[in-house]
Amino acid sequence: MAFLRRHRHEAPAPDETLPEAGPEPAVAAAPEERLLAYDAYGRAVSLTRDEYRERVLPATLRKNWDNPPGLYGAIVQGLRDDFSTELLEASERLVAIDPDAERAATARGIVLMKTGDLAGADEVLTRFHGQHEPSGVILTNLAKVAAERGDHERAHELLAEALHVDPNLENGLLWWAALAREREGEEAYLGALVEIAGVPGSWRPQLWLARHRLDDDDLDGALDLYRDVLEHAADQSDALLMISGDLGNAGHVDQVFELVLPRYIPERHALSVGFNLLNACVQSGKWVEGDALLHRIGLLNAPHARDQIAVFSRSLDDLKAAELGPPQAPEGEDSPTIVDVPRPLWHTYLGRPDWLLPATPRRATVGILTLADTFGEHIGGAPEPPTSAVGLARSLPLVLAEALLYTTDTEATAVLPVVRGVGPAVAAEGWPGEDIIDLGRTEGAELDYIITGAITQTEQATAVRLDLWDIQQGAAVETLAKEGTADDAGTTLLDLGQQLASRLVNEGKATALAEATHYTVPSGPLLDGYLAASDQLLALTLATEGLTEAEQLVGEREMLNNLLALTLADRHVLLPKLVFLTALVLNRSRGSSIYQEYRAPALAMADAERDPATDGFAVTAIAYHLFDRQDASEARRAALAEAGRQDVADWLASFQ
Repeated sequence: MAFLRRHRHEAPAPDETLPEAGPEPAVAAAPEERLLAYDAYGRAVSLTRDEYRERVLPATLRKNWDNPPGLYGAIVQGLRDDFSTELLEASERLVAIDPDAERAATARGIVLMKTGDLAGADEVLTRFHGQHEPSGVILTNLAKVAAERGDHERAHELLAEALHVDPNLENGLLWWAALAREREGEEAYLGALVEIAGVPGSWRPQLWLARHRLDDDDLDGALDLYRDVLEHAADQSDALLMISGDLGNAGHVDQVFELVLPRYIPERHALSVGFNLLNACVQSGKWVEGDALLHRIGLLNAPHARDQIAVFSRSLDDLKAAELGPPQAPEGEDSPTIVDVPRPLWHTYLGRPDWLLPATPRRATVGILTLADTFGEHIGGAPEPPTSAVGLARSLPLVLAEALLYTTDTEATAVLPVVRGVGPAVAAEGWPGEDIIDLGRTEGAELDYIITGAITQTEQATAVRLDLWDIQQGAAVETLAKEGTADDAGTTLLDLGQQLASRLVNEGKATALAEATHYTVPSGPLLDGYLAASDQLLALTLATEGLTEAEQLVGEREMLNNLLALTLADRHVLLPKLVFLTALVLNRSRGSSIYQEYRAPALAMADAERDPATDGFAVTAIAYHLFDRQDASEARRAALAEAGRQDVADWLASFQ
C-alpha cells in the first residue's frame, strides 16, 4: 500500500483555496457521476448527483442554517462535489451570520466564481480586502478572478502579494511555482519555491523543496528541512501528511516514526496522516505500535474511516499472529475441560434477561456436544465460517441448544470441550461412546441425552451426521445423516438436531412449545451469520473468562465488525443485536477499550428504536449504559414501565 502524498507537479485550482473547514468530510466524489456518503454505521451509500442534490445537500444546509462552522463545512463539501448554484443562498446566509468574516467572504466569493459571476465575486472579495488587514486567501481568490478575466499580469501581482502575506497557502503556492515552471522550466520552479521559503513564517515551500531533495537522494538535506518545518508547523495536518507520505514512499520508514509519530494527535490532525503512520507500522512489522495507534484513531468513531480501519486491523492482526505463534496449553493442562453453556451466551453476559426466555418448566436434560471433524483433530484456532467443518463443529451446539430451549421444554445445554490456554477442542473421529456416556453421568451435571456427531468435508460435498445418545440406556438410539454442500451444512445440521428432538417429543420425554415469543429459529443467510457469530462470541467469552489468553486473541475488531454487519443486515431481527451488544460487554469486562470504537454505531442502533413494545427497544438500551448515556437509559426504562413492561424495565435498571 502506497503512502498518501501530495501530487508533485499538479497545482490545485486556486479558487479552491479555503480556510480550515473543521473535521474531514464524510462524503467524497466517486466515479461515474455518483457521490459516496457514509451513514452513522460506517456503511457507504452511493448516490447519483441528482439524488445528492435533491436529498442530501439541502438537508445538510438546513441542519446547519444557524451554525456558521457547520454551514461553512457544508458549503466547502458542496464545492468539492462540484455544486455551486445550489450553494448561492447558503453562502449569502453565511456572510450574514458568520463572525469569521474572512471565512464567509471566501466561501461566498468562490461560490460566485463557480457560478460564473466574476463581478459578484470581485465585489465581495474586494470589499473584504478594503475593510480588513490583508488576507492571503482573499488575495489569492482575487488573483483567480483576475486570471479568469484574462488579466494575467494583475493575477500574478495579486498572487505575489498573497504569498507574502501568507506563504503557506497550498493552492496559491503551487500556482505560483507552476507559473514559474511554465515560463522558464524546472530551475525557475525551484527558485519560486525558494523565494517564498524566504518569507517569515513559511513552512509549506520547504516541504516541496524537501521532496526535491529526496528525489535527488539527499536524505540529510530533506531531514534538515523537515525538522525546521516541524518547529513551526507540527500542528498542521498538511505538514505531517507530506512528510510521512514522502519519506514513506522513499523507503525511509524509520524517519517517519522519528519525526511524525510523536507529533500526531488523531483528534487534531487529518485521518490521512494516521493512515500513513499505520502503513509505516505494517511495512515495518511494528504491530504493537500500530495497534495502539489504530485504537486512538478508532476512538474517533469516524464513519468514513471504518472500512480503512478494518483493512489496517486485518494487516496488524496478521503480523501479531505471525509473531506470537499458536497458543500453547499450560504444562499439565493439555486435556480438555468441559464447559457447559446452559443458556445462550448473550443471556449470561447481558444481565440474564429472563423475560426473553420461555417461562416453562424444563423436563429432559439434553447436552449438545461439540461435533467431530473426520479429517483431523483441531484445538483452538480463530473463529471460522459456517461452511467449514471446524466452524460448524464448534458453533452448532450453541445454536442448536438455543433453538431447543425456545421450541421444546428440554433443558438444552451446549457442552464444549476446551483446552485451557488454547481453545475449543474438536475431535477427529468422533467422541468414543464410553466417553459420551461417562460425560452424561458426570456427578452434578447429569444428562438424560446427548446429541453429537461428525462432519466429513471434501471439495465435492459435506456429509453430516448426528447421533442421539440415551444416557440411561448407555447407547446411541438414533442416527441421522445427510450429504450436501458446504453452504447447506449448517441448515442441514440444525434440521437434523430438531428432528432428534422431535423423537423425544413423540416418545413423551419432551413437549414442543407453542410458537415462541422473542425468537424465531434462524434460517438462510441469518443462520449462516448466526453460526459464525456464535463461534466468534465463544472465542471472546473464553478470553474474557480466562480459559484462553486474552493477549493471544487475534482479530477482535474483525469479529466486532462482522457482528455489526450481521445486525445491520436485518434491523428487525433481535438475535444479531444481542450478540453484538454481548461482544461489546465482553470486551469491556476484559478491561479493553476497543468497544469504545463502536460507540457511534451502537448508539445509532439504540436511537433508531422508537417503539417501547419491541424487544429491540429494550435490549439496545444497553448501549446507553455502555457509553454513559444515563439520561437516555433512564428515559428508556421509564418508557418501558409506562408501556406495562415493568419486568423489562427492572432488568435494565439492574444491568451492570
